[in-house]
Amino acid sequence: MSKEPYYPRPRLHLVAHKGWMNDPNGFSKGFGKYHLFGQSNPDGCAFGRIRWAHYVSEDLFRWDYLGDALVPEEPYELPLGCFSGGALMIAGEMHLYYTGASEGAQRQCHAVSKDGIHFEKDPRNPIIGEKDLPADYLVSDFRDPKALLQDGKVYLLLAAKRRDGDSAILLFEGKDPSSFSFKSEIYRLHNPSGGMIECPDFHFLPGEGRRGILIHSVQYWKEGDRRKWQNIHSNRYVPGTLDLEEGTFLPEGEWEEVDQGFDCYAFQTLRDGERTLAVSWEGMWDRNYPSARDGYAGSFTALREISLEGGKLVQRFPKELERLARSKVHLPGFSGEGSFHLPEMDGNYRRHRFSIRPGKDTVLRLLSGKSHGIEVRFLKEEGELLVSRLGMEESIVEVDHSSSVSRHLLLPEGMESVSFDILLDGTAVDILVNGGRHSFSLLYYPPKDGTLDFRLEGAFSISDIETDIF
Repeated sequence: MSKEPYYPRPRLHLVAHKGWMNDPNGFSKGFGKYHLFGQSNPDGCAFGRIRWAHYVSEDLFRWDYLGDALVPEEPYELPLGCFSGGALMIAGEMHLYYTGASEGAQRQCHAVSKDGIHFEKDPRNPIIGEKDLPADYLVSDFRDPKALLQDGKVYLLLAAKRRDGDSAILLFEGKDPSSFSFKSEIYRLHNPSGGMIECPDFHFLPGEGRRGILIHSVQYWKEGDRRKWQNIHSNRYVPGTLDLEEGTFLPEGEWEEVDQGFDCYAFQTLRDGERTLAVSWEGMWDRNYPSARDGYAGSFTALREISLEGGKLVQRFPKELERLARSKVHLPGFSGEGSFHLPEMDGNYRRHRFSIRPGKDTVLRLLSGKSHGIEVRFLKEEGELLVSRLGMEESIVEVDHSSSVSRHLLLPEGMESVSFDILLDGTAVDILVNGGRHSFSLLYYPPKDGTLDFRLEGAFSISDIETDIF
């Protein structure tokens, strides 16, 4: 018999089968299934010698582990491993692009599968190395290929550290799927902390030609506003036009944060017909993971559909999620003032959809008990929500001493009425606010014997509540 887990394990999020997992890699669709690969160290619950763990799904929410697609064994992959990258389906074959990380050098590599299960590394690996990288960039920090296919030609976006201390997103052009040359630098970032760009991604907007969304992760990015960039490391995006043939990117507007929650890094997208899907590591560097006591540390966010609406990245749960519900509960809306416990909404493994018109001292509590739970406090004068995770048995400690308890979520569109779409799935919680204009991803580790109540406090008016139970 398997041991009963100490913490409730997610059912609708991809979770490490064993040990450590960070960035999602190779998000793709082929051979009749969706494919995701995780940066994996099965030998412990911390970053180590990294391989690509391979997972597949038919519905985006229930994932099966197939084994390891890439295992570090070549000199160009040792001692650090097979780092992040992407995938493409080309002529019925799955092509993986990844970074082989040796001591002091990061080089780009290629592997191919004819069945979506077995992968063969290219004998020409590494396919991009020191000789292909212009002198302004450091091969010691050169990683995370994102593969794009346009007009039958493969392109790679890559993150690189510059010798002047800045970092950049570089574009490489393919003569064929395994032969590339440097095209251009499409974006450069000066980060006073010295932190580097990682995990570049570009999503072309359906029907808008070269226009799309440039996304990347960035280490140690901070600004003066306490309500922004509250994590040690963050995901950022900006709309713009990427001309792969010319090697140029023209941004529109300012960089924004992809997700304001405690746990979100390494965003990766997949074009799936007329929609675009996205997933992130629902975790963060430089902190501890209480789930290590259950033998794993790492999960991905629940899958999202993304779009650009009014220049804003919008995230919603795909239709597949609703189809997986075992049962549904409907609770009519009401207005109140005081403290209200809604037992019909109690529990984990649930999705709640509703809107709140906040009044004075309005507070929403999820997975709540006497001194624990996820608390959403409505700060009307400030125009923001204060989201807190309270009373966890093991505290999460950030190495930069930033708060692991509370985050501010600014709502510039106002707080007359705030809508929520919340997925509670074991220790993984995804909160989408105002139709997905804001995303707040977090891990929450409830006390072993704590209650899991749904509560409202203060003055408020709440719409009908629709709950799916999984």
